[in-house]
Amino acid sequence: MDKLLVFKTYAHHQAAEQAAALLRERGIEAEASREARVLDSVYIGQQFNDPYLLYIPGKDFERANVILEENMVIRLDEVDPGYELLSFSDEELIDVMRKKEEWGAYNYKLAEALLQQRDVPIPQMDIVWAQVESLKEKEKPVSSGMRLLLLGYASALGGTILGFMRGGNAVFTLFPGLLAFFIGWHLAYSRLTLSDGKQTYYFNNSTRLHGVFLFWLSVIVAALKFIFLLLIAMQQS
Repeated sequence: MDKLLVFKTYAHHQAAEQAAALLRERGIEAEASREARVLDSVYIGQQFNDPYLLYIPGKDFERANVILEENMVIRLDEVDPGYELLSFSDEELIDVMRKKEEWGAYNYKLAEALLQQRDVPIPQMDIVWAQVESLKEKEKPVSSGMRLLLLGYASALGGTILGFMRGGNAVFTLFPGLLAFFIGWHLAYSRLTLSDGKQTYYFNNSTRLHGVFLFWLSVIVAALKFIFLLLIAMQQS
């Protein structure tokens, strides 16, 4: 069985269930759930703002997108008169279509319907090219930035120094090392689910090297701390 990944999120349970049912009818394994699974937090490029999540195998992302869009019916007479896109100019609507990943499938289809209603020519090749470039930019590995790296190294240094001090509050002694451990893990192993369902590391290679170093430095210091405490206990017994 293929691993299920978060494909889309929905504000309402019924919408998530309807999408899941439609995909299952087309032979795609799909599950709707209110709760994010524990390991989903690893994939930091995904959005979990809406409470209902739709899970499908990563290999089916592209086909599922086509199925859902083909079955999305836009009725202009049913759109809320105050809806933002209704007041957009022709160029602004074309820009919505260019930025499909940012605006979502519904706004993309609505912008298309509005332009067709206005008899405005839609520059399809320009839109497709813009979408490809936008996806490339969005899915590039990123740098963590200097602040997070400095915090990680400061925590690792503090954890190393405090780790071999006798006495003191245990939580205070261990916290810097634990912080470095989690920062290192975050930088080294956080992943991004791409639009085609494939997965890649979220941070670039340079940032990941720092993360791996921080992660294993924290592990080694923790192991040495354990040995240090064990030797002290043996001396006192």
